[in-house]
Amino acid sequence: MEWLKEARPFPYLRWSRLWIVISILVILAGFAGMFYNQRSIGEPFRLGIDFLGGTMLEVRFDEQVSSKEIAEIAAKYSTRDPLVQRVVGEENTYQIRIKVPVDPELSPEEQNAQHAEKMEQLKEDLTISLGENRVLSEETVGPTVSTELIRKAIIALVVGSFVILIYIFARFTSLVFAFGAIVALLHDVLITLGVSALARIEINGAFIAVILTIIGYSINDSIIIFDRIRENMRNFPTLRLRDVIDLSLTQTLVRSLNTSGTTLAVLLALFVFGGHTIRDFVAALMVGILAGTYSSIFIASPFVYAMRGEDEERTLTLAELAERMATRAQKAKKPERKARPEESRREARKKAKKKAKRREEERKLLEVKRVTEETGSAPGGEEEEDSPSG
Repeated sequence: MEWLKEARPFPYLRWSRLWIVISILVILAGFAGMFYNQRSIGEPFRLGIDFLGGTMLEVRFDEQVSSKEIAEIAAKYSTRDPLVQRVVGEENTYQIRIKVPVDPELSPEEQNAQHAEKMEQLKEDLTISLGENRVLSEETVGPTVSTELIRKAIIALVVGSFVILIYIFARFTSLVFAFGAIVALLHDVLITLGVSALARIEINGAFIAVILTIIGYSINDSIIIFDRIRENMRNFPTLRLRDVIDLSLTQTLVRSLNTSGTTLAVLLALFVFGGHTIRDFVAALMVGILAGTYSSIFIASPFVYAMRGEDEERTLTLAELAERMATRAQKAKKPERKARPEESRREARKKAKKKAKRREEERKLLEVKRVTEETGSAPGGEEEEDSPSG
């Protein structure tokens, strides 16, 4: 356990209040952006026609025009203030969102005809007042469809969060971890919505896919961290929970940063080179990935610690545990018994006698071999031949 003695985990929980304050400030800034949008454009978010209902035109003008000039003309054909926004990266290209008034007493076919007639009048008015232009796209969504989309989006988010809660409870058999993950998910959603309000990112059907993707991405990161916390709690039953969490976060930090970094690199390339049609989608996804990585490390784990608290049997700090484990390892080893000086001399004499005896035996064998080679018989053979036969 030498690595445990040398481990220097970052004290994440010591600065947990700072991480929470940073998140609260960002969320409050998002709410301020929603309030400002409500005052300026009549709604907290820049809703797309998927949720708002109405018609969206994307028009490219041949000459330089302003959003104010376009809005003044479009207001004549809309029951609410038109929303005009310049398309980033496209010269003299604007998105115009209006809600064309139709007579509710008419049949659906007559309403469609009335809507088409007023749209043609709007296009002619834009051409007469602001010069030649080209309609790049036109999309219309009725109020019934937009209401249904909002209802289904809310259901999808609620069901997704509930399923995640059940999954984490089943995996960790603890509501503490489950609620920690849900708090992180709420944090990610609020951060994404707040930044979208500040940047006026369009909220449409694709944005719901962004939120669900962020939830899945964030929960994956949280589960990996929670799994490491559970493993370290099992491996070090006497280590303080504070130190267990700090150690676990330090061990998983590189993995979290590498995963988020590679994902953000791809999203950044899409944001720069993908064109304006997917720019809002990619921007919201980038914000969500950053918020998810932040919450998994700095929000979910401190929340788990705040709810669970320290156990009575967990009293050792990381340094104390490393010292105790090192002491046990030393005691477990059986050191070799050192010989005393007298025993060393006795052993040396025995070895010397054995060596001398071995040399004497070798000398006798060599002598016998030499005599045998000279006489062709063993020593004493001649005396046996001279003796009488009896």
